[in-house]
Order: sequence, then structure tokens, then C-alpha cells
Amino acid sequence: MANGLSSLLESMSKAIDEIVKLGECEVYYYNPDFGGNPCLESGAIWSFNFFYIFYHLDLLDKYSKQ
Repeated sequence: MANGLSSLLESMSKAIDEIVKLGECEVYYYNPDFGGNPCLESGAIWSFNFFYIFYHLDLLDKYSKQ
């Protein structure tokens, strides 16, 4: 992973952890083929998608950025 993206994801994880406590959920990263990404808007050149599952709250949340 490129150094800039790594530090971005680390900063994002710290900010999210302050709100939702990442230790209390499972985090999944969705990385599809570029042409097969249903989350990617037309004209976007990059994206990342995370899914947070909180079993104790019966909650699934998605964070996506392009």
C-alpha cells in the first residue's frame, strides 16, 4: 500500500475509533476489480469501501469514499 494511502487509512481509523470503537466490531475492506465495482461512480479514478459489523448491536455500516 502506498505510504500516503496508509497514513490516510490510519488517520481515518483513529477518527472512526473515537466514535464507534473499532474493537467492538469486525471491519471488512471491499476491493473489487476496477470494472466490477458497483460502488464506483462514473468518472472516479479511485475508491475504497469499508464495512463495519457490530454484532452486539445487530448493525452493519458501510463507509465508502471516492
